[in-house]
Amino acid sequence: MKKITMILLILTIFAMVSMPKTIAQQTYSIKEATLTVYKDGLVHVKISLDVNETTPLITMPLLSRNVKNILAYDENNTPLDYEINNTNIIVYTLGAVSTTIEYDTTELTSKTAGLWTLTLNSPFQINIILPENSTIIYINTPPTQISTTDGRIRISMPAGYCEISYEVTISPPMDYTITLMQPSTTITQGESASLTISITLTSGIASQITLSAIGQPQGVEISFNPPVGIPPFNSIMNIKVSQNTPPGIYTITIIAKGGGITKTLPCTLIIREYRTPIITPITITAAIGIIIIAAYLIWKYPIKSIRSRGKMKELTEEEAEIIKFIKEKGGKALEVELRERFPNIPRTTLWRMVRRLESKGIVKVKKVGLQNVIELK
Repeated sequence: MKKITMILLILTIFAMVSMPKTIAQQTYSIKEATLTVYKDGLVHVKISLDVNETTPLITMPLLSRNVKNILAYDENNTPLDYEINNTNIIVYTLGAVSTTIEYDTTELTSKTAGLWTLTLNSPFQINIILPENSTIIYINTPPTQISTTDGRIRISMPAGYCEISYEVTISPPMDYTITLMQPSTTITQGESASLTISITLTSGIASQITLSAIGQPQGVEISFNPPVGIPPFNSIMNIKVSQNTPPGIYTITIIAKGGGITKTLPCTLIIREYRTPIITPITITAAIGIIIIAAYLIWKYPIKSIRSRGKMKELTEEEAEIIKFIKEKGGKALEVELRERFPNIPRTTLWRMVRRLESKGIVKVKKVGLQNVIELK
């Protein structure tokens, strides 16, 4: 009897010892594990899991002994309690259906003579995102997938030991110049003006630059078109001055921000006072004189006459002689008289000339009895 009791006790203890491991293996599944590697060697680990909401906790192996900036949260981004136990993290997940664990580490990477190496032993499949401008030099195991995301190499590696050596090309920091085509402008009260600003990239990779201005007096509105751009680009600075802005000389500071750099550029704004035109006896006399001269010119050279002279320049020598003859005849002449005056011009040719003059609006042809009368308009 004692022997049977001892056997049952041993079996119970063995079951109690082995049960947590069995439960842990069944209480979560990894959806995705991603390691993002940065240029300075820092690695950010993010693991997303599906968990059993009735399980009070899960135990996950850490990929590094030295971790920091640890976060654990559920599907609602609610923080979860956790504990670090040697190389494991214990997360209390009761009630959660999914969990995300994040942490940083610098122990997975090393650098020798400019060559970086990422080394780890993962019990599950992982995705590795290398820094920008990286070139893979060595990889110990063929990846299950390799692609690029936002210009960065993304590698999917199977579970097990992983070693990747890579080089990172360091681009020079972004720098740019800002130039004002016209460093100063003069505007009268109530008027507007526009200036052109040129932004040019001098080094690095271009990123967005935002333009603004400070220092303008009250009543002055300044806008940029466009206000944001990626160099090289030009922007038009529009300056609108109200009628109430005090005249004077002001310094406006143009500000450009982008790529972690802020640059400024001064612009001189000169505002002139608006003056109403003054009416004096002299200006009145001058205006009357201009009106009289204009009236005389209109009387002397009517618009119709001016237009006619313009048309006369387009006539042939024979057509001009016909017009001259009609004028001498008092502004009208019979077709017979034209034939008698120009006997060397064939009859049909003469008549075509008359019709051409009529189409130009210089003469008109009327039928009087059996005769054609040609009159000047």
